[in-house]
Amino acid sequence: MPNLFLGFPVPRAKIASMIEGAAPPLEHASWHKPPGSDPIVLPADISSGQLVKWNGTKFIGVYEPSPGGKDPFTALIYHTLFDSIDGIWQEKTGSAQILLSGNGVVLDTQTTANSGAKLRKLPYYLIHTPTWSKQRKLKTKARVIHSGTGSITCIIMTGEHIEWIGFGFSFGLTTLDGVTYNGSGNMTSRTLETLPSAPYDVTRTLEAIFYPGVKIDFYVDGVLKNTATTNLPTGTTRADELLWARVLNESAQRLQLYLSEWACMQEI
Repeated sequence: MPNLFLGFPVPRAKIASMIEGAAPPLEHASWHKPPGSDPIVLPADISSGQLVKWNGTKFIGVYEPSPGGKDPFTALIYHTLFDSIDGIWQEKTGSAQILLSGNGVVLDTQTTANSGAKLRKLPYYLIHTPTWSKQRKLKTKARVIHSGTGSITCIIMTGEHIEWIGFGFSFGLTTLDGVTYNGSGNMTSRTLETLPSAPYDVTRTLEAIFYPGVKIDFYVDGVLKNTATTNLPTGTTRADELLWARVLNESAQRLQLYLSEWACMQEI
């Protein structure tokens, strides 16, 4: 009985010539190691929650891209250019002021000791549930002017500093730090930059990306500066605090925090 090829009788010699003349599967072959052995994915190379990616030598684990380019239907998003601070919780003590201009908002202690100013955005009735179990990203650009040489408090974060839960940034007397709080009175601080000797005037783009249960990456001016893996926030307590900014002087010196844009996003 003649050989059948796609339902039609075809001589064996013809079949052989067709096979010999076929182009090799070059595109498929590029995914294999010579002489055809497949690379394997080793457990030590991949962590929980990571995606698998080929780095040219072996398969490695990578985290999902940070949340961005989202809309309110696919992420919890809070973004402001501080055209107004109506609807933002404001607190002032001592001689402190919170001032709004076309350039943004400034939290200014003035010079009376133990004066402070605070901004908070904590909406109650959100479409998506705020939680520390989802990936979250905080990004802003801050100018900090410290006109004295004493200790200060300057916190920029999502979450609640008083209750010690959340993550963000802290400008101190000598360093800019990335901070994270677990809600049980514990914190982790990672030095990101040594600041100029006080008094100083610095402007930095700050970005923190939170991978729940894994780590927080801290960026300054687009460069990854440090990572925290301990005392990460969990649960839902104060996860609705999408903006938390505070300045406090501890002696008779002036501290100012300028903000023009703020973005906080959480995956859903």
